[in-house]
Amino acid sequence: MLPLTHPTMIHFNSTDLLRYLDNVIGSEALMQQKDYLIFGLNDQLYGIEQAEVEEIFLLPELMLFSEVLHGIVGILDFRGEPLPVMDLNLSLGYPETGYRLTDCIAVVRCLQQRVGMIVHKIHDVRTVDLQAIASSYDPDFLSSDLETMVAGRVNIPEETLILHAPESWIEIQLIRSVLESLIHPGSASFTSSGAEPTRALGLLDKTNTFCPTATEEVSAIFRQRANTLKGSDQPQKATDFKSVVVFTLGNRLWGIDSNYVREFIEITELTPIPSCPAHIIGNLNLRGEILTLVDIRKSLDLPMSGLSNSDKAIVVEAEEVVVGVIAERVHDAMFMLNSQDILPAKNAASLSETSYLQGSAAYDRAMMGILDLPKILLHSEFIVDETV
Repeated sequence: MLPLTHPTMIHFNSTDLLRYLDNVIGSEALMQQKDYLIFGLNDQLYGIEQAEVEEIFLLPELMLFSEVLHGIVGILDFRGEPLPVMDLNLSLGYPETGYRLTDCIAVVRCLQQRVGMIVHKIHDVRTVDLQAIASSYDPDFLSSDLETMVAGRVNIPEETLILHAPESWIEIQLIRSVLESLIHPGSASFTSSGAEPTRALGLLDKTNTFCPTATEEVSAIFRQRANTLKGSDQPQKATDFKSVVVFTLGNRLWGIDSNYVREFIEITELTPIPSCPAHIIGNLNLRGEILTLVDIRKSLDLPMSGLSNSDKAIVVEAEEVVVGVIAERVHDAMFMLNSQDILPAKNAASLSETSYLQGSAAYDRAMMGILDLPKILLHSEFIVDETV
């Protein structure tokens, strides 16, 4: 008979024990949290687990179906493979709004099948406490049609609706049967044979007109995105996006990195500064801090039209310089711009503009210039001599 052995004893001093408990408690806390990609639809924020999202890119031209199939509106040539695309706006019961250059596609993998989701705006990735989702869920808040898609709501910090895992609301079997009917017979991939997909089931719209209300310029941008995506082999993650503030100045759209932006304020009680040039508008009292208001239109070769009653001020800080920059209108405080979609600055209209531009990019139905804000503000003409 084998002798009994005593279990191994592990001895902890008080410090080791506290460290051990911290590790255990910390691990359990992490298990109760997940990262969610936050995006916008019709002024409402939604979240989907980041692990479900493979890639993000701006909306390209799609081959549309003649009818919407459980939210699937068409397909896209996704690097030689057919990508079914869902209009999440329609799936959630919102009316059709038309497509814009600022719309994005988030590619999710559901039961080994990729599906693209059209969303209006990508915001960021946030860590969500799963218990907070459960405690904030209100069965009366959601219609029965949305319960299969939305798990609940949570404030992170704004109210956000959290989506279930995609397999609970994407009709994968329907999608796969549609794809099988669309792939050209004998072709190993969607476009490897150079042929158009078959229209045997009459699913694809014969006119194949994507966003018929778009201008020729906007349609060309949608089409260029689609052509670029065909030959691209670089996935576009959420980290490829940066947040920019979009505003109007001189009746043109401009974007600046939101990391430089402190806040947006109304222009009130402006005090002129003696002996300063016209682009130094004056001083404002911002909660006890003296803020100089500047007009950067001269740097962009735009006409100096003076200050109007509707103008706003964007408070910015770059290289320890803090000023208020005039804006005729602020369109977007957090537009997520894919760095791969920024066109070279050499396309700018003038040499003066080019020296202050990082590039240009599509926004809504127009183009905006991406400004190098530190370069503008550190120019000697914006340095105010406080002793004057």
